[in-house]
Amino acid sequence: MITQGVLQVVGSSSIGAEVGDGEASRIRVLLVEHDQACARAYRCSLAPHGIDVVFADGLASARRSLCDIGASIGVVLLDLHLPDGRGEALLSDIEALSNQPGIVIFSDDLDEIGPEATLYRPVLVPKSLAPAALAQILRFAATGYAHTTVCRFARHFGLTKRESQILERIATGTSPKEIASDDRCSMQAVYAHIAQIGRKTKCTGHQEVVAKLFQFSCNALGHGGEHKD
Repeated sequence: MITQGVLQVVGSSSIGAEVGDGEASRIRVLLVEHDQACARAYRCSLAPHGIDVVFADGLASARRSLCDIGASIGVVLLDLHLPDGRGEALLSDIEALSNQPGIVIFSDDLDEIGPEATLYRPVLVPKSLAPAALAQILRFAATGYAHTTVCRFARHFGLTKRESQILERIATGTSPKEIASDDRCSMQAVYAHIAQIGRKTKCTGHQEVVAKLFQFSCNALGHGGEHKD
């Protein structure tokens, strides 16, 4: 089991029974790997397990792929050592996607991972992992294992758990009246939380907060001083 917010190397002993590989269950994986021979090997070995691999040989080509076909990517399988930079530099681009693909990083050593990766929940796997085991991990990660934008937004502005919950509901179109009804609390209590969110984020009204959240996501903000209030 992968603990939220904690990086962990997953070995073949952690894998359970294989998932069925019908056409309907196929997933698309963006493999970011500079070694083309290695990429071809992964494409061939994962195909029988229902995994369609799209190859990018560095950060620049990976960003183009995320821009062009990001909506169809279920998982990004990421090497850390790329010709044009460190693999962690791609994490903010992945997090900015609305569909939130999972993240699997090739690594045998937790100490190799940069601190920026701890803002996410990537699964770490060694390159020596058998294709069948890797395919299962990719399917697990395809459920979307990155931190959501709301989580990072809340952490950046110091929102409480309750405030984060209300913000997430509002961001998905739930009205304050519906929140009060669903949670069996007063409208005054909901609006008090919204007012507190507004004070912390320097916004007036929940529509402005949602707009700020959207901007935060689009610009992949929230990484160590990048965001300006």
